[in-house]
Amino acid sequence: MLAHGQAGAIFVGKTNMHEFAFGITTISSLGGQTLNPYDLRRNPGGSSGGTGAGVTANFAVFRMGTDTCGSIRIPSSHNSLVGLRVTQGLFSRDGIVPLALTQDVGGPLARNVEDIAVVLDQTAGVDPNDPVTKVAALHTPASYTDFLRTGKLRGARFGLMTDVLVTTAADQEVADVILGAKQELEGLGATVINVAIPDFATVSNTSVITMEFKENLDAYLAATPARPSRRCRISSPPASFTRP
Repeated sequence: MLAHGQAGAIFVGKTNMHEFAFGITTISSLGGQTLNPYDLRRNPGGSSGGTGAGVTANFAVFRMGTDTCGSIRIPSSHNSLVGLRVTQGLFSRDGIVPLALTQDVGGPLARNVEDIAVVLDQTAGVDPNDPVTKVAALHTPASYTDFLRTGKLRGARFGLMTDVLVTTAADQEVADVILGAKQELEGLGATVINVAIPDFATVSNTSVITMEFKENLDAYLAATPARPSRRCRISSPPASFTRP
């Protein structure tokens, strides 16, 4: 789907991801364990871990991933990338194997924000194969690169969820980085609002995946032409592999 102009792309190669996108360490029965290019003893996050590892290893300027509960954001964090979980409807999910359509989105991973904006210019927009994208007709700007201009953060509002900022002593180092980003945003004219959600530990565990996955996957398979099967192999992580 080409959303703007006549630009096109040639896609070459495949990446490994966690089985059915249902995990955050990127282990699959066909591809085995994907490793983190920065430290081969560690995983690249997931479920779009192969996507993140590929960009980190300079196999591509950007790659597209999918996100239901963190599958773009987690590998972006593990691989020092910029990842964008878009608002649902911003661009098409057509062709993505569903985990839970209520939450599923696609989105780019790249090394910097400018590359993300360029990718959005060519992927965001209405696709008749995904009715949810109808809302994009009213919310897709002429170019996302316009938001990269100096001063665009002035007056912007951000929410900082304090409930998950520090849950253990080991979190403090990461929390300090986040608080530093808060100060930087405020210095650029943005407003950062601390957000606390009552009973967060209880409501944050709510997910529709277990209720939607079977039905959504059955519908996807019924609408997808059959292809010759490949024999799968079960691969184990290397002996030196440790999870962060």
